[in-house]
Amino acid sequence: ILHGLCTFGIACQALLRKYENDQSGEFKEMSARFSAPVFPGDTISVDMWNSGTFRARAVERNQTVLSHGQVVFG
Repeated sequence: ILHGLCTFGIACQALLRKYENDQSGEFKEMSARFSAPVFPGDTISVDMWNSGTFRARAVERNQTVLSHGQVVFG
């Protein structure tokens, strides 16, 4: 099982790439609920909305692994 904080970090990197072009200067906070484990071989997809909400899914199992995500940029 992949450690939850690693999954959280993968989601954070995807959010930074989308909204800040990998520049963390305006990044303020991020939160999410760990809703399912990630297993070896899983591909993690991060779905993002302009409202600052997001979720992460294990593509092969079509299961949400991070839910109720919220990110705040300054």
